[in-house]
Amino acid sequence: MSGVRNATATFLVVGFLATGAAVPTARADVLKCQSTISSAYAKYLKSRAKIVQKCQDAAVRKATPPSPTSCPITANDAKLQALEQKLRDRVAAGCGGADKTCDAVGDESLAAIGWDLGTCPDINLDGCTNVITTCDDVATCITCIADEAIANAGGIAYDQLNAVEFNSGSDFNDCQRALGKETVKYFQTRAKLLGKCWSKVVKGSAGFSDPPGCPATDVKLTDKLNRAELKKIAKICRACGAAGDNDKDGQCDAPGSGFTALDIGFEPDCPDLVVPGTGRVCNQPGVSTLAEIIDCVDCVAEFLADCGDQAVVPAFTTYPQECNGGP
Repeated sequence: MSGVRNATATFLVVGFLATGAAVPTARADVLKCQSTISSAYAKYLKSRAKIVQKCQDAAVRKATPPSPTSCPITANDAKLQALEQKLRDRVAAGCGGADKTCDAVGDESLAAIGWDLGTCPDINLDGCTNVITTCDDVATCITCIADEAIANAGGIAYDQLNAVEFNSGSDFNDCQRALGKETVKYFQTRAKLLGKCWSKVVKGSAGFSDPPGCPATDVKLTDKLNRAELKKIAKICRACGAAGDNDKDGQCDAPGSGFTALDIGFEPDCPDLVVPGTGRVCNQPGVSTLAEIIDCVDCVAEFLADCGDQAVVPAFTTYPQECNGGP
């Protein structure tokens, strides 16, 4: 997929919208398909993350299931299968042509919608590499990317928690619950905000173009992302920090460091990830303090949200190498 073709397609769409001229039917169908893929991913991500996080919180709060690593559990299967089917139905309705079926007969061309990639672009080398020949394969791809992003976002906050504190109602337990809940919530919020920005790029909304892409193209987005981050940090600090960390400045800065990684249970090293477009490196060997824990979950959540949202709009941005272990 050439950058020239992407730039030309974007120019044509923006030109039609800016002049008020009618977008040709064929091009409108392409835009509808691209927009559908982006919105289907966002809706699926939000709903699945909510189900999985509820299961993880139950494990920490009452040890049922016994561990967050058990989530999602069998009891969640029917809901999750329904969510996936709804995503596939949406993609088929938006991209499957007149019969609304992804059967490669009358579907929107993969080349036209920017999905002539050959295989799914993956995220964090987690195995989302299915072959793409129809729009249903696109649905398989974005489902996998969402699943893995959610698993990683919850995993960094939940998987190593000290199980001795589960179902104890202790201050440690309250801290563990806050760490998990606020990390996943921030990941969801960031993905949602970036998704809305990319949706405007896809639709060619006035002032939104690629490049520079998101978040750079949305002047209000950075402020919203910063506020979401500070809100997350403040809530974790209130639950896990030393006395006096109940303010709203987004800092665990009261005398004393609050609970440590040993108290809470956390990964010994933050994953070796780089947030695309920012150069922010998550890798932090020997995570021990509360500040280091917060910095790690924050960085990982950013990486997953940013990579996931860019993966579903291949016609409008080049997928960052950082999203699969690149520099």
